[in-house]
Amino acid sequence: MSKTFREVKLPLKRKDLMPVKEDNLDDVKKIHPNPYTYQELKQVFEENGLSINHLYMAKEGLYPFWYIDGFVFAPVTSLNPSVFQLHLNGDNVEAQKKRLQRYWEKGNYSALFSEVDSQFGFDTFFEHIEEIPEEKQYEIFRKLYTRNEYGFQDIDQTLIRKLFSLNPDKSFLKHIPVEPDGYVTIYRGMQDHSASPEEAYSWTLDFEVAQRFALRFNSTESSIYQARVLVEDIVDYVGDGNIGDRGEEEILVIPETLRDVKNMGFYNLSDSLFEELNRAGIVEMYQEYAHQRLKGSWFHKPDGIHGKRHIKRVLFLSLIMSYLDDLSEEDRQILIYASLYHDIGREHDWEDEEHGLQSVYKMEELKLTTRGLNNEEVRILKFIMKYHCIRDEVGLRKIKTQKGIQDKERAIDLFKRFKDCDNLDRVRLGDLDLNYIRTETGKKMMMIAYQLLRNIE
Repeated sequence: MSKTFREVKLPLKRKDLMPVKEDNLDDVKKIHPNPYTYQELKQVFEENGLSINHLYMAKEGLYPFWYIDGFVFAPVTSLNPSVFQLHLNGDNVEAQKKRLQRYWEKGNYSALFSEVDSQFGFDTFFEHIEEIPEEKQYEIFRKLYTRNEYGFQDIDQTLIRKLFSLNPDKSFLKHIPVEPDGYVTIYRGMQDHSASPEEAYSWTLDFEVAQRFALRFNSTESSIYQARVLVEDIVDYVGDGNIGDRGEEEILVIPETLRDVKNMGFYNLSDSLFEELNRAGIVEMYQEYAHQRLKGSWFHKPDGIHGKRHIKRVLFLSLIMSYLDDLSEEDRQILIYASLYHDIGREHDWEDEEHGLQSVYKMEELKLTTRGLNNEEVRILKFIMKYHCIRDEVGLRKIKTQKGIQDKERAIDLFKRFKDCDNLDRVRLGDLDLNYIRTETGKKMMMIAYQLLRNIE
């Protein structure tokens, strides 16, 4: 999905396309095989009222070819004449060409650029920018920007700043939440292909939007940055409900005006971390418990939202947390058993404060292993299982009365850790709230939770 999204949204430039000519058709066929000669293709074009001189091959993007004539950019999916004839018609192309040309001549740039194919919108705009009145340039730029997935790194930096300086409308400032010192806190979600924070013009007021951008292509090199900017240094706010508002609470800024830029420090299940986990035996441990010891027969609905896939993700999250915080083997083992058994007592998927206790009873009834734990550790395990689905304050109050647990601090620590790992998998329900994550490590594992959701079956 992410690859297709990029191909559909990828901005294209006419200079990067290759005109299809008689002397390069063999090169074209190496990339897009077809049995037709140049003359045969030329004849098909002419029969449809078109000229093959306007045919270009794209090296990137979803469509292999484009028919370009004036402001008309028409995608061509194949050079097979039978397919081609269904997509292009000379009369339609000529009518669109004349209509767009009239828009241009009358200065109706809004109508013109709303019809120019979005993948070529910016290229066309920059090609003609000197012919467009200066007072119209930012308005057109803004509309094109909100229609496209266009990276500012592809635009001449001097030109960006010139365009930003042409925005006369500052009415958006009334929508901005300003802190007492005049600054605004903003966020940016990034992946390995994103512009660096020092070069980034696009940020957001909404942490959840930044999170979505950091994770949308299933990257394992995601990050979220936080920064502050003086309200008067904000160039534009694309989140005021006006045309172009994409629901992203987007802020446009000049990078040099940013202050206190910092990486928020979320962990990723990157290649480097995965290799660390592999060397430490965590991956092998996960595979053993997830694929050999975990049984679907334990669960009322093995394929439900509290079934095996949920258990696998909580298990891996617990193992990763135990590695990151260098827990003892015994503490890690408690988290492993809690991950495996905590939902086996469920008989439905609705809210149920009793299923923790029922899971303890079922663990005992099935004589499920707690090998490697001493008596106190088994009692800690049962305490975690019983109270994992009940409000924290109840569990923390009850731990004080557990006579069989001498090390209360240890029990509380593991209780909080397990509840975090279980809660992190709320990403599957779409309602994870980091305000309810208790441990610092848990708060930094949000991206790993999303990555596991997408990659563990």
